[in-house]
Amino acid sequence: MKKNLFLVAIFGLVISTLCGCGISVKGADGTEYESYQECCAANDYDAAHLFLAKMKNNISQINESKDKRAYEEAKEYVFKKEALFLMSQGDDAAKKRIIYLLKEEGGNDDHVSMLIDLAIENGDAEFVKTLMGQYAKDIKDKEFEKLIKFFIEKQDDEYIFKLLTDIENKIPNRPALGLVKSNHYGDLDDTYVVFNKQVKKYNNACRAILNGAIASKKQSLAQKVITKPKSTLVGKELGDWEHIVEKTTYNSVYNAFKVTIDNSDANSIKATYQEAVRNGAFK
Repeated sequence: MKKNLFLVAIFGLVISTLCGCGISVKGADGTEYESYQECCAANDYDAAHLFLAKMKNNISQINESKDKRAYEEAKEYVFKKEALFLMSQGDDAAKKRIIYLLKEEGGNDDHVSMLIDLAIENGDAEFVKTLMGQYAKDIKDKEFEKLIKFFIEKQDDEYIFKLLTDIENKIPNRPALGLVKSNHYGDLDDTYVVFNKQVKKYNNACRAILNGAIASKKQSLAQKVITKPKSTLVGKELGDWEHIVEKTTYNSVYNAFKVTIDNSDANSIKATYQEAVRNGAFK
């Protein structure tokens, strides 16, 4: 009997922890809240954060993983509700609070993208620019396309090309052309992979700007961006380095590559522009 009572008690403790039961907080006006949802419904986010703090402190060793998951879900809920509320306020104090929240959680790019969407809906170009500075990683291609469309609508070509320059500045120095010795796996050095990857990202940005210019009938912008794409590199494997370069009969782990410039991206982007002109896209 005592064993059963003990199990019931433990079960009750677990359920209580999962539900957040037993936690309550008081708002500044004395209102008592028994859930973080109630805090958010009242737009009392000081109380909501106090509730989150209590949830974090109440994470039990008995049910640690589930408690942590419940806490993370609650934190996500509160962030989104507070962000939406602050965006609806639209004043400088609210915007500063949003930036503080982003910095406090430390590089959640999904939240940055969500807030940028809201700022775009509000037509707030300056806050969009501020939020873009909060990205922890490179902007994804789809995000970039959305931003280009917005800044074209705002007729801010200068900022569009600033974004492009920021991507360009991340392109590393071009590796050597001509006859190149492989790494000890028989492949081209990783510097070639990294270079091509960053150039591709840059060229994709050029293409996004061109597509936005075509959709908006901005031929001057299109003409400017088609001069921007850069060349990638392509390596043709020639065979064993010892045979090709050293002219010996020995075998080695190294291959010889002939590395040349590849203008496929630039040519494709120019072809897209020329087709748009032929189809009367800018009329």
